[in-house]
Amino acid sequence: MTVRGTIDLVSAAGRKWDALVIGAGPAGTVAARELARHGVRVLLVDRAEFPRRKVCGGCLNPHALSILETVGLREVAERCGIPLRRMVLSTEGARAELELPEGRAICRATFDAVLVEVAIAAGVDFLPGVIAELQPATDDLRPVRLRTSTESHSVAAPVVLAASGLGGTLFTHAPEFTHHVSPASRVGAGTCLPAADGPYPEGTIHMAVAPGGYVGITRTLAGELTVAAAFDVPVLRRAGSPALAAEQCLERAGLPPIAGLSAATWRGTPPLTCHTTPLAAGRVLLLGDAAGYVEPFSGEGMAWAIAAATAVTPAALEMLAGREQQAARVWEGVHQRVVKRRQRICRLIRELAAHPALSRLTIRTLHHLPFLATPLVKRVNAPAYGLLH
Repeated sequence: MTVRGTIDLVSAAGRKWDALVIGAGPAGTVAARELARHGVRVLLVDRAEFPRRKVCGGCLNPHALSILETVGLREVAERCGIPLRRMVLSTEGARAELELPEGRAICRATFDAVLVEVAIAAGVDFLPGVIAELQPATDDLRPVRLRTSTESHSVAAPVVLAASGLGGTLFTHAPEFTHHVSPASRVGAGTCLPAADGPYPEGTIHMAVAPGGYVGITRTLAGELTVAAAFDVPVLRRAGSPALAAEQCLERAGLPPIAGLSAATWRGTPPLTCHTTPLAAGRVLLLGDAAGYVEPFSGEGMAWAIAAATAVTPAALEMLAGREQQAARVWEGVHQRVVKRRQRICRLIRELAAHPALSRLTIRTLHHLPFLATPLVKRVNAPAYGLLH
């Protein structure tokens, strides 16, 4: 679905805003909607035109679904996705099938576009197709330079929510923020293949685990195959391309090849395991991937983004009221509670997956004793009721 902006760049520069939200992924869009529901005048911007292709974040687990339900957005997930009930883990000489609490497999292009439409309906003004760069803060405002290939204007607000994802130019002129990348971080890559019959049925997450990386495969509502991968940088260099690295990973894990994988258009990511400090400074609050990311497991990355989006409103309102230091303290504590604590388990899984022998042993054990995974599956997918407020 095509989403049109509600305002142009010149008009946006000429208006007063209470809040600027940079990045129209789930974190930014849901946060913008929540602020608008509190009567805040919000401008939401993104560098892309919508719909946009996004192959990461193709799963919503029960944790994410429970958060969406608390803010009245569960129907969006139901409309944009199909049930996920099973995970198949495969590695060299080992395979295990695990039952999952029901999640949803989504097409990110559709899901993100619908969320933007919902935010617009709540009163958010949307400006796509602009690159944002933070400018030095004044006493009571944070200016942001917005530019296209032909023009550039400045907008400002008492609070800026930075939900710009991994990488980008937002912090180029904001030295108070420091980006930290884990030395062992993998890089991500993904693609989406047209609907076709094949060995990967809907309702199942297929995970191929091989030395130096993994590939996840799901089928969407339209029958497309979403392929999302993470690789060690040396593995990607040796393979020569993400497509070849993915094909090699599938072969080593014993999963069937995917027709058209090498000819598909792939999108890459910056290093996946990273964080930015501080989480709040100079009238800016960081959330979503811009705040920090760990290689996720079964939809947790999307859950972190949505959890942060629904929890940031109190800190944003504190900053809007001029209590900047209080806002920073509130957000540091809330983010620790709703995001960072849940990222710890994904760090442990990431360490496990980095050791091929240990991965094989684990998957072989789960093949014979799948119930051993139940505590971990429940922990990762635990709903967030009562956690956000």
